[in-house]
Amino acid sequence: MNHNPRTHSNMFLGFVLIILGVLFLLSRFDIFDFGDFVATWWPMILIIIGLKKMTAPGEPRFGSGFILFLIGVLFQLIELDVLSWNRLTYIWPLILIIIGLKLILSPRGRVAKPGTAFEKDEIDTVAIFGGTDISVTSQNFKGGQATALFGAVEIDLRGAKLSGGNATIRASAFFGGVDIKVPEDWQVEAEGTPLFGALESKCKAPDSPDAPRLHIKGSVLFGGIEVKQ
Repeated sequence: MNHNPRTHSNMFLGFVLIILGVLFLLSRFDIFDFGDFVATWWPMILIIIGLKKMTAPGEPRFGSGFILFLIGVLFQLIELDVLSWNRLTYIWPLILIIIGLKLILSPRGRVAKPGTAFEKDEIDTVAIFGGTDISVTSQNFKGGQATALFGAVEIDLRGAKLSGGNATIRASAFFGGVDIKVPEDWQVEAEGTPLFGALESKCKAPDSPDAPRLHIKGSVLFGGIEVKQ
């Protein structure tokens, strides 16, 4: 049986919207204070998305999913008064070490310096508490991944050509942003599950139906993904 990733994403978003709707209704009838509930349990959103990324069928992304999961757990423990901000100062260095090891041990995640040409056929870039700016010049571009976590990723594809006329970029923006620039003769299809954020394509449709096609599959939480020409 084939599982369509888009169907899973739509089901996940559907369940989230139903739960939010029920909670708002209960709050409206003064059964409980939804505002207090959100203030206490908002880190669960990070935990759930992190677990979803780590266990995604077909293409799990354990590294970025684990980081998101870990941050969610820490914030949740703070909200529940299990941890204090004072104790967290002893944990943050360990998180930085884990992130650093991931970047060192994942060669694909090391990209060129900001603004310089990136000639590889696939990208795998992560911006955490910072920014990444790459200009792709590959003439056989196959897509890849881009993740912004409390940071920003800018990808310029105007000097690239798609492999076989098709490519897919899986972009994730959590408390950050991913901006992608494409040539005017490309078709762009953007789909995803934005929660408290935006996933937007400002590209005009090309005249030719056979134009190169770029697929953007996005996940957004308190951030944004934008594609423009």
